[in-house]
Amino acid sequence: MPETVKEPRMPEKVSQLRQRLGQKAKQEPKFRFYVLYDRIYRMDVLEAAWERVRRNNGSPGVDGITIDQIVNSDQGAAGFLDGFRIRWGTRPTQTRRCYASTSKR
Repeated sequence: MPETVKEPRMPEKVSQLRQRLGQKAKQEPKFRFYVLYDRIYRMDVLEAAWERVRRNNGSPGVDGITIDQIVNSDQGAAGFLDGFRIRWGTRPTQTRRCYASTSKR
């Protein structure tokens, strides 16, 4: 395995995770990453993502809440990330299935 190169302003472990996932995707194009929840919802990954969004002046999400509103809230950014991890990281949401009706001739 080639030596990993640390990305600027990113924690070492997060940088290694990104490189290893990228290498795996290139080596095995048909590989499906079904179980990434344990990797993505790690607190260091969420904090690195938060820092990148904050540094890029990220726009409000679909709920209309801005970064400034989150930072100025009672819980702050750390509380937001922890709540996000607990709410979404513990189990995947259920898939909604839609069946198309077909006419039999």
